Amino acid sequence: MSFIVKDGSIIPDGRVICMVNVHYDVTEDEVKVLFRGLTILDQFRTFHRKTNRMSVVYVLFASVLEKNTALGLSGHYMRGRKVGIVASLYGDYCLNSDRSGFVRPNDAPSTGTVERSDLRDIPHNIDRSIASREDRWNLPGNKQTPVVTLNEWNNFQSNQQRRLVSNLEKGNTNVRRINQEGGWIEWN
Repeated sequence: MSFIVKDGSIIPDGRVICMVNVHYDVTEDEVKVLFRGLTILDQFRTFHRKTNRMSVVYVLFASVLEKNTALGLSGHYMRGRKVGIVASLYGDYCLNSDRSGFVRPNDAPSTGTVERSDLRDIPHNIDRSIASREDRWNLPGNKQTPVVTLNEWNNFQSNQQRRLVSNLEKGNTNVRRINQEGGWIEWN
């Protein structure tokens, strides 16, 4: 987390945004093109350990006004993906002492924790160190699995919900039990 001390009270820095659903091949230059006309001080991309892919992009702007302008660009497409942009008062980032950029994992002082030492093992040039999706899945012994996009998954869920409601309205007895709290459905 990054904080500013102002008049004795601690408040989070309001110049950072978080970009989600960013394609893993998107470069810093492409992010700058999206925010052309706005002053970007620094960008930082986190690394998702479970998927071995870059996760979200944090962008530090020169002012809160520019950050608010950038929030209006949410929903634009980058490399075929609709990118979401949200304000990030708290996140998986830390600003340097003069608040002009992000602290990179290799630059961070050691805290002695396991998490910090794991972050130091991540190469600084993550963009070039990760195999593409095709390279990783086409290895011998790996079966090709279909990739489901978020839109496809949402469409599947909404179709299932429509079908369930339709069956219930018709009095279809194929549905044995519906748990209202968790949304679990058991079929006959």
